[in-house]
Amino acid sequence: MKVALSIADWFALSTECDDRNAWRQKFSLPTREEGEVVILPAMMRRRMSGLTKLTLRCSLSLAQRAEHIDYAVFASRHGELQRTGGLLQSLADDDLLSPMGFAQSVHNTAAGLHTIISQQKLPISSMAAGKQSFAQAWLEAFIYLRQHPHATVLLQYFDEPVPEKLSAFCRQPGEALALGLLVKASPAMESPSLPYRNDEDLPEVIRQLLLTGEAGVFSVEVCPGNENAC
Repeated sequence: MKVALSIADWFALSTECDDRNAWRQKFSLPTREEGEVVILPAMMRRRMSGLTKLTLRCSLSLAQRAEHIDYAVFASRHGELQRTGGLLQSLADDDLLSPMGFAQSVHNTAAGLHTIISQQKLPISSMAAGKQSFAQAWLEAFIYLRQHPHATVLLQYFDEPVPEKLSAFCRQPGEALALGLLVKASPAMESPSLPYRNDEDLPEVIRQLLLTGEAGVFSVEVCPGNENAC
């Protein structure tokens, strides 16, 4: 099933690309003048995982640029698994657990911190759907916009490689990636499809978005099934 949404804005970061112009350069596209960079509060930043920092730089940058956001969907295949793996190793070693590490090991860590830092009171869903996590977040945004056709939704995806001891059990992303989109309801019946089969295709999704003007109406193939594994 193809689901169409209108992308109004985007922001993506990875281990390799530290801003939007880095993505443009990666795909041999002209750079653009960018606005003010979001700076995370120092006291919070030092307690965050690397993945949370990437995620919040995306989501807060979009929140800063948006007129308003009515709903947010945060989605990740593995979430804070690196932090959780460290806690499990501490238990195995009979070490004391870090209370802060434990508090920030949950799947909705970034979502909660987003509302605290932005001081936005808005409903948020936190999702995990295997290798189809991005597609299911896209579908969740679509369902909300069918009910609230004039709303704006923040769709924030994030993931990183799993801990080394778990890598044998799961194919993993090659690097940490955070992709944020501001999406609206689409009135169009026909729209170009983003090249998405599962979350491993998201760098190519970013490339396609850049090649087609960085905004517009796009479809994503939402196909539940075996792609949800791991």
